[in-house]
Amino acid sequence: MRSSYWMALAVVVGATAWIATGHIAGGDVRPAAEAPRQAAPAPTPVALPAVRFAWSTAEPQERRVVLRGRTEPNRIVTLRAETQGQVVEIAAERGTRLAAGDIVVRLADDDRPARLAEARALLAQRDVEFRASRALSERGFRADNQHAVAKAQLDAARAMVTRGEIEVRRATIQAPFAGVLEKRPVEKGDYLKEGDTVAVVVDLDPVIVVGHLTEADRSRIRPGQAGVARLATGQEIAVTLRYVAANADNATRTFRVELAAANPRLEIVGGVTAEILVPVERIAAHRITPALLALDEKGVLGIKTIDEADGVVFQPVRIVGDGPEGMWVTGLPERARVITVGQEFVRAGQKVRPVEATVPS
Repeated sequence: MRSSYWMALAVVVGATAWIATGHIAGGDVRPAAEAPRQAAPAPTPVALPAVRFAWSTAEPQERRVVLRGRTEPNRIVTLRAETQGQVVEIAAERGTRLAAGDIVVRLADDDRPARLAEARALLAQRDVEFRASRALSERGFRADNQHAVAKAQLDAARAMVTRGEIEVRRATIQAPFAGVLEKRPVEKGDYLKEGDTVAVVVDLDPVIVVGHLTEADRSRIRPGQAGVARLATGQEIAVTLRYVAANADNATRTFRVELAAANPRLEIVGGVTAEILVPVERIAAHRITPALLALDEKGVLGIKTIDEADGVVFQPVRIVGDGPEGMWVTGLPERARVITVGQEFVRAGQKVRPVEATVPS
C-alpha cells in the first residue's frame, strides 16, 4: 500500500510541476498575450505615372486685332448726261484705264455752238452800249436808272455766254478722276436725256480693305495705324487704317473700319475676301501646338505643366495669335515645363515622373 501512495504522490507532484511550468514534451505553452508578434508587411510603393514634357520659353510677339473683310474701290462714280443729245462718239471701252479728264462719250453738238456764238455777239453789243451809257452818265447826260438798265443788259448777256459754254462742254462727257471704266450702258446712236446713265468709273488706287470691329476691339485701334491684309488671291499687302466708324451697326453691333493700300498697277481688284491683321501691342507669349490645349472642370481653356515639385499644374491661357507653325498663348510663366505626352491621363495636383522630350513638341 505504501508503494501505491508514493506513486500517487509522484503523479500529483509531476502534474503540479507541469501545470506550473507550462512545458510538456518540450512545447512552449505561454499565454497568447505573451506570444511573439509577427511584423506587419511593408506597404508596396505606388509607381508615379510618367509624362513627357518640353521646356517652353516666352518670346516677344505682337498682339493683333484680326478682322475678316473684303476689298473695295476707293470710290465709284456714275456718270450721267447733263444735257440731251445723240451719242456720236464712244471714246472708251469697258475695262479701259482712264486719266482724269479723258473723254468717255461725246454727244452731238446740235445747235449749241450756234447759240453760243449768238450769245457772244449779243454780249459784244451790250458791252458797247454799256460803255456809251457810262460815258454819258459820268457827264450827266444820262439818268442813273437808264444806266442801270444798260448794266443789267450787259450782265444778262454775260450769263447767256456762260450758259452756252456750259452746254457745249456738257456734250463731252469726261472721267472726273483716274480710274477704270467699269460700265458703259450706252452705244453710238443712242439718244440721251438729261440724267440718263452714261458710264460707271471705279477708282482702285488706293484700294480699300473694309472690315468690322467688335465692341471690345473698338478702343484698341485708331486711324493711322499700320497693318497687313492677306487676300484670298494669295497677295499680302500693307494697309493703313484711315477710318473707324463712330457708331455701331444696329444689327451686328460692330464698327466699320477702312484701311487703304497703294495700288498703282491696279493689281488688286474689288470684292476679294481678306484677312486683316492690325498690331496693337507687344507681349510675351508661348508657341504651342493646339493639341496641348485642355479644359478644366469649369470649362476654362488651359495647358498642363509640371512645377518644381513634379506636380501637375493646370495653367489657364489665352490665345493671342496663330499661324502655320502653331498658336501663341499667354498665361504661362516665362519658362515652363509643358506636358506634351500623357496630359490626358493626369490631373492637377497629381505627382508625376517627368521625362524630358528629346525633340520639343
